Amino acid sequence: MLTLIHGTDTITSRDYLNELITKEKNLVRHDGAKLTPEQLTLDLQPTTLLGSNNLLLIENLFSRKDLTGKKALLNLLNANRDIDVVLWEGKPVAKTDLALLPKAQAKEFILRPRVFAFLDSLGKPAPAVLTAFHQALEQDPVEKLMATLATRLRQLLIAQVDPDHLSAQGFYRSKLIGQSHQFSKVKLEKLLRQLLSLDFAQKTGQTTLPPQAQLELLLTEL
Repeated sequence: MLTLIHGTDTITSRDYLNELITKEKNLVRHDGAKLTPEQLTLDLQPTTLLGSNNLLLIENLFSRKDLTGKKALLNLLNANRDIDVVLWEGKPVAKTDLALLPKAQAKEFILRPRVFAFLDSLGKPAPAVLTAFHQALEQDPVEKLMATLATRLRQLLIAQVDPDHLSAQGFYRSKLIGQSHQFSKVKLEKLLRQLLSLDFAQKTGQTTLPPQAQLELLLTEL
C-alpha cells in the first residue's frame, strides 16, 4: 500500500505519521531529496539482508529539485507491489503531482482558516497580530499555535536567506518570500530563539506565566 501524507498543517500530519510508524519494528527511513533510484530499488524488495521490510518512509520527495531523479523514484513507487510505503510531505502536494501516483491513498491535513490568518498577519502592527492570535485560539490550543508559529518563522528565514531551498511552491512560495521582507534576518533568528526558550521553560516548569500570556508578550515584539 502507498500512503501520501501532506498539507499545510504539518504539526498534525507529523503526529499522524508518528502514530503510523511507532508500532513498526522494521522501518526504513529516507530523505526524498537524497534517495537514489538504486537504493529505492533495494528497499522495495520483499526481503533484505536485514530481514523483512515492514514499512518504508520517504520524506519530502515532492520537494526534490532533481526532476529526473524524482520521476525515476515515482516510477519505482508506482511499480511497487510488495512493500508498504508512506510518503510525508511538509507542504500541500499539487493535484498535478498527485496524479503521478494514481494508486496512492492521499491524506491531507489543512490548517484551519483562523490559524492561517494568524500566520499571515505576522509583520503587521502588533494589535492586528494579537487580534488574529486570539481568533486562532478559538480553533486550536496555544501549544499548537506555538508550534505552527515556529514553523512559519523558519519558513520566513529560509525564504529570506536561501529561497532556493524553500519547499513551498506557487502562490504560497511567493507569499512567504513577500512576508519575509517584513523582517530582518536578525529579527527572525531572535524570534525563533525566544520561541525555543519559551517552549523549554514551559516544559521544564521554569516559568509561572501561562503559555498564552508568554506568547502574547512575544507577539507584541513583532
